[in-house]
Amino acid sequence: ESAASEAEPALPVCLRLLATTTDAPDTPFELVQAQWSAEQLAGRQVRIGFKPAAGTLETLSARLGNLRAFSPVLSVQALDGEDLGEDAVAVGDVITLDGDRVALDETGAVLVNDEPVAASAGPSGHAPRIASIDVRVDASCFPDMRLGLTPRDAGGAAVEGLSVADFALEDEDETVSHSLRRSDNAPRILFLADESLSMPRVFRGAAPEMQALADHVRDMARRIHPRARVTVRGTSSRLWGHLIEAAESQADLVVYATDGDLVGGAPGAADLRFLEAGPPALVIDVDRNLAEERNRSGNVFDAMAQATGGEAMDAPEGNDMAPIAAAIQRMLRTQDRPLYTLAYRALDASPGERQVNIAAGSVRQTARYTIDAAPRRRARKLASLRLELDVGGHTVNRVLAGHDGLGEVTDDHVSTVHGAMLGLHMIGFEGAPPALSVLLDDVLRAKLGLERLDRTLVDPAASLEQMIDAIEAGIPVLPGELVTMMSRTGHLSGEDFSVSEQGLRAILYSAHPVMGSDRFVKRVDILPTGRISVLSPDAAFRRQQAFDLSLDLNLAEAALFERSTAGLLDGRSLASLGRWGFRYLEPGLPDTEQESWHHLMAQLRPSFPFSRTYYLAPSGGAVRAMWLVDKQSANIVGVLEDASGGGSQAERIARELSELDRAISAINLLAGAAGAAGALSGVGGVSLGIAAAYGQRLARLYGAVAMSVILMDAGGIAPALRLALAGMACEVVKNITLGVFADAGRIAGLAVTTFSTLENIDGIVGLSGGKSPTACPL
Repeated sequence: ESAASEAEPALPVCLRLLATTTDAPDTPFELVQAQWSAEQLAGRQVRIGFKPAAGTLETLSARLGNLRAFSPVLSVQALDGEDLGEDAVAVGDVITLDGDRVALDETGAVLVNDEPVAASAGPSGHAPRIASIDVRVDASCFPDMRLGLTPRDAGGAAVEGLSVADFALEDEDETVSHSLRRSDNAPRILFLADESLSMPRVFRGAAPEMQALADHVRDMARRIHPRARVTVRGTSSRLWGHLIEAAESQADLVVYATDGDLVGGAPGAADLRFLEAGPPALVIDVDRNLAEERNRSGNVFDAMAQATGGEAMDAPEGNDMAPIAAAIQRMLRTQDRPLYTLAYRALDASPGERQVNIAAGSVRQTARYTIDAAPRRRARKLASLRLELDVGGHTVNRVLAGHDGLGEVTDDHVSTVHGAMLGLHMIGFEGAPPALSVLLDDVLRAKLGLERLDRTLVDPAASLEQMIDAIEAGIPVLPGELVTMMSRTGHLSGEDFSVSEQGLRAILYSAHPVMGSDRFVKRVDILPTGRISVLSPDAAFRRQQAFDLSLDLNLAEAALFERSTAGLLDGRSLASLGRWGFRYLEPGLPDTEQESWHHLMAQLRPSFPFSRTYYLAPSGGAVRAMWLVDKQSANIVGVLEDASGGGSQAERIARELSELDRAISAINLLAGAAGAAGALSGVGGVSLGIAAAYGQRLARLYGAVAMSVILMDAGGIAPALRLALAGMACEVVKNITLGVFADAGRIAGLAVTTFSTLENIDGIVGLSGGKSPTACPL
């Protein structure tokens, strides 16, 4: 007898959530990652979410614009009830919409972008010492604001050791959330050294002479402050661009060594205003021709110095760095650097005379500033959210929201990222496609997952803490579109064939608003992590069957979404593209279109190598959508212009959303209009309906609490709260019941019929007092 072979290890799955910022749109950084096995994920879903850093009640009552810090979360939703323990959830450090990463070190100290800013996140205990506050307002990127603060005690000494919790801000009498960006006035000096070959060797990039100068300046600066920092960074000849990037950093002084060879355009009015508010620059002409340069037009040395309130100088003769160090020391000693830097976003963006109120301890300080019609530069923001999914060594990359790497980052990209952090994202995983009965069972389990919330809210003895705990436990969701794409397509076996899936079927679902617009985006994306395999002695039949079954998934997308590959390419003749896209097939195609096609194909190439894939695109290249056919297996995948394999739609809402709206009015408007536009047919409408239910009940709750305070009668608060929360739970059930499968029902019609009989389930009936889940109190 021969020994049985060892079992193969489970297929490993790694999921990473990444982001980019507007100042570095091509440099992703990791927000959170998790690793599982295929066995842990098959038949389950991974939810990709962003939990607001604020507490539940604070979040529900906040303005949308005040929700600016989130914890990225990856969590496995196991509707089969199995407890996966700690493996089920991965939580990353807090990320803000400005792209700042906030974390705690092992001592509990707060780190912002890996730099310590406070001993703890809570109150420091030093605030009672504050007697006055010096305030400096930077509105160069309004409505994104920065405040330079120096709190002083009764003797005039600066009060150190304060935390973010020691400060409270109001802008135009509206409370705004804020972040602590810096908590010391130690000088930070940034050396920029042009690395172009025209530069003298001693000033080029991180040359030994530049490093020696940096070390000398560091020693000198630390005599001014013991925690002074000096950094050397090489640059290209894009001089103005690098100077602006330096102004976005935490530098107090920029030293720029360059020969003046300029690449790129001059800064605009908004850039100049931004530079004026930033650190001064000491600009060094390494060719020692400053006097001659001043006799010419376009003297970039003086222009950069004047834009920042700095100085320009010639490099010293004989490479003597002492004059440069002396100039740096003089500039540092004349600086008035605030002790703390706070950042916030004004919720009311009206121009004119404005004021900000700063409260710390018993002191309340007011500072005024003026916003005119002049353009302002956009502050640093998150530019994109990205996913990297690795299944058994096969990696798939997707842009979840925002900038895709082509062209400049726009305000729309930033707004899309903001909306995506308030939306729902989920990846469904399957091995072999499940039967409809299994999928229906999962949907039923998702609905019954509300039981804990139901029972808590109808319990008269339940405390506020118990109610909040029940809400925070989460609501399971299974979108109808996702379920449809996970279901079986066609016959999976016959007399002479059998179908199996290799790898894992992974379907990405996203539903989110675009902030500041009337758009609501939904999409389904078939990720190329698995393929359909057919076992049959007939090779031609194997290929045809695999082609037909994989095509069925793409046709399902066409039925679910207004934009799909099948819909865009319907009736068009197709051309097979090679490595150069349309360059030789359509030489008359505009350069911008050629670039867009090349960018799309570069995104697809890692997952679909040219050697193994036919790229079929519409002749003429007028529509950026393609069929990709695997040469060996004949599996077909449809892709859209954003490289996603699926369908999408951007539903429009009745009127424009604004961060000026309070959360209650905004989410009610968003949900109501989305339902009218048909968005309620998917999970996006469901989740917005849930948010609307919270808002409506909280509005009544606020009224009840206010009346109780006026009457000095606290006894009325708890009943009002209980009634409001019970109404929320009922509306949650109602929205899920009406939302799931409604749109996908064009394909899964049986599911709609099945779930229309669910009105008698105890967990739903118990809340409303009747048999219909749509009969909610209030």
